[in-house]
Amino acid sequence: MNKIELREINKLIKESFFIPTYQRGYRWDKQQVMELLNDLYEFKGEDNSFYCLQPIVVKKRQDGRFDVIDGQQRLTTIYIIQKCMKKRTFQIEYERKGSAEFLDKIDEYVNNNEKQTIEKNIDYFFMSAAYQTIQDWIKKKIENQEYDIEDNFNIKISRKCKVIWYEVDDTADAESIFTRLNIGKIPLTNAELIKALFLQKSNFKESQDFTYLRQLEIANEWDNIEKVLQDDKVWYFINPSYEEPPATRIEYIFDVISDKTSEDCSNYTFLKFSELIKSDGILAVWQKIKEHFRIIMEWYSSQEKDGKLRLFHLIGFLTSSTSDITVKDLIKEYTTTK
Repeated sequence: MNKIELREINKLIKESFFIPTYQRGYRWDKQQVMELLNDLYEFKGEDNSFYCLQPIVVKKRQDGRFDVIDGQQRLTTIYIIQKCMKKRTFQIEYERKGSAEFLDKIDEYVNNNEKQTIEKNIDYFFMSAAYQTIQDWIKKKIENQEYDIEDNFNIKISRKCKVIWYEVDDTADAESIFTRLNIGKIPLTNAELIKALFLQKSNFKESQDFTYLRQLEIANEWDNIEKVLQDDKVWYFINPSYEEPPATRIEYIFDVISDKTSEDCSNYTFLKFSELIKSDGILAVWQKIKEHFRIIMEWYSSQEKDGKLRLFHLIGFLTSSTSDITVKDLIKEYTTTK
């Protein structure tokens, strides 16, 4: 069974990650590294808030290490940041010859300006460029006396920065998962991440047999909802602007419940559902999803009978006559005022 959770960076320190050869090497450029640094720096991190990195998809090996199926660029960059600040960090090993050894001693290679070693391998070149970019960024912050960058920034990374940890079942074919995620760069959708939450045994408090029945029930109901939403007549009733549908249309309902806006981060819906399940319990959250679906189908099914206008037509009139009103708005209004 796949496992999904949010993990602080400092909870990864004890782990050892392995990058198989079927993955390309480290390729983040200066702009990508700077974007991460500035995003983390500008993140206030007040109260219980945290900065969320994209999913890290891993599979546990028999030797206790984790094969990194997706997310090695982010992991490697975090590793290099902590190396720059001389902080304890996790281990990364590459099946590609020499990369692990270079990364382990990257500070020596860069600070001693060993160009011959750096330039002989494209992985070394990008790793060292990232290290130099981070060093220059830290130096500038210290010179400007913006704050104690090494201590405060490291605390922000280790305690306020979390990854979406997606651990696939140990029987899964890691290489085929990597292909799916990286050929055409198809990311894990919010719906896939949320489904993993709903099918995760640790989120159920019943006996093992009852948990299995609950999981089976949710999986079947999930498939039925998705099947109904695949009907374009239903879909364009709730989405009349003809926007490109998400990979899994059930995500529309999740976005309504989480109140997601266009300005929110890509994994906002998953993060909200992770919080909801912790606070309300998995069965209560699933019931809320079914209730939202029931409302949609009740409105959709109330089409004209005996020459009388029904909700279907009134909603269609409202959403087509103005761009300020959407079906999402109507569902939200209905569920919060009834």
